[in-house]
Amino acid sequence: REERALQTILVHLRGIKRQLHVERIRFQRHHEDKNDVQLPSTSAQSTESDANTINAVDESQK
Repeated sequence: REERALQTILVHLRGIKRQLHVERIRFQRHHEDKNDVQLPSTSAQSTESDANTINAVDESQK
């Protein structure tokens, strides 16, 4: 039962992590538009794949 509770907490934390990630990207894009600053494409690609990994894990939890 304790393991079930921990599992639930983990899922919630992943959801929060994904939400923060989405907010950070939105924030960065917003500021890029203002300043017209390009981030290195590698960092954009790695964060994208991180988000996909988190999504895949979340889907498997359901």
